[in-house]
Amino acid sequence: MKYMQKDILILIGLIFIFIGFLFFNKTTAPQSLTAFEEIKNELSKLNKIEIKKESDFKWIKDDYSILIPATENFYINKQNSKITEFDEIPKIFEKEISIAEKILKERGYVFDIKNSSKNFSDHNFYDYIQSYKKGGDMCVIIVNPDNYQFNFSCSNSLDQKYTEQITFLEALELKGKNATIKIKNQKDNYYEVGIGYARTGQTAILKKSAQNEYRVLYIGQEAPSCKLINKENIPDEVLVSIGNGSCFDDDGNYIIKEN
Repeated sequence: MKYMQKDILILIGLIFIFIGFLFFNKTTAPQSLTAFEEIKNELSKLNKIEIKKESDFKWIKDDYSILIPATENFYINKQNSKITEFDEIPKIFEKEISIAEKILKERGYVFDIKNSSKNFSDHNFYDYIQSYKKGGDMCVIIVNPDNYQFNFSCSNSLDQKYTEQITFLEALELKGKNATIKIKNQKDNYYEVGIGYARTGQTAILKKSAQNEYRVLYIGQEAPSCKLINKENIPDEVLVSIGNGSCFDDDGNYIIKEN
């Protein structure tokens, strides 16, 4: 009888250990993954996941839009959808959005209102965007209505990119204008800077002074005037995207610069 009671107690103990193991494994296994990895794993069960070689997103800080390269990203395409209404396209990804947001919240990420769309009909960012932040980590859900694409990206370089970009953003007076900048080329104290809006852009040429102030020499989509190039001694190396040194004369004729 004693041996039987002992065996029963051992069996009960083993059952509790097994149940505890299952519970521990279930609750802690996902935590061994990052939020990005867990979201990627969950959504890969529903769709084909693809990775972009280079991806970035913008984050508003102090009313300036900072362009941040994603350290991790993936995207999902649903180009075969029959939905054509612009405001309805984000709804194609409702399930994916819900799963991603649930995991982010469980991981302690906080919804960032300023960097998020109010609803599917909010066109302030053109794309439908939902942004989350946890300390210095940021993750964004972006639905691109033009190509029926769900993008998920994360990064932790906001402060670094803010420091790199703020001087140019201020010089170009882009506060509150929902526009990002990207430094394309530099030659000595001259800079070629791309200005990006939702689906369009311009090129700006700036010159840095001895006092570390940036002066805007030109903003546009076409080549600048020959007079401006000559007056400011603008090098060809910062005119790559707007004529590569070619220019317009006083009569509006396009003068092609020969290499």
